[in-house]
Amino acid sequence: MKQTPNNKATMNNKATAKQTKKQRKAEADAHRRTNKRWERVETSDRYRKAATEELCNVTTNKIEIEVLDGILLNLNIKSKMKSSKVQDRILRRIVEKRQAQASHKKHGRSEDLTSMHITLACTSKCMKDIRKKRYAA
Repeated sequence: MKQTPNNKATMNNKATAKQTKKQRKAEADAHRRTNKRWERVETSDRYRKAATEELCNVTTNKIEIEVLDGILLNLNIKSKMKSSKVQDRILRRIVEKRQAQASHKKHGRSEDLTSMHITLACTSKCMKDIRKKRYAA
């Protein structure tokens, strides 16, 4: 059988289609393997601890900006009249609540309560950072 340009084009198209099909399959397999690895990593304690600490740092930065602008403690007129220790307790409750909300949004509830422990530690660090910036000015 004599090959015509039309037959060559058809053969090239079939070869190209096979090659692209193989590439897509290889890419899908690579994505599947990567997803499985990430699933294993996400359940590890080291990853959860690092992710929670990063989340706490981000939340701390947001809270510090609001406190330094005077938004948090000036919301309620009653809070202005109270002593600085009471205001610190109010601020600590706000910080704890925000840290816990952010942690729960990211990780949900865990059986071993690792994220809760890290959140409490980050709350202390956040309060220390806020105190430094608040009274340094």
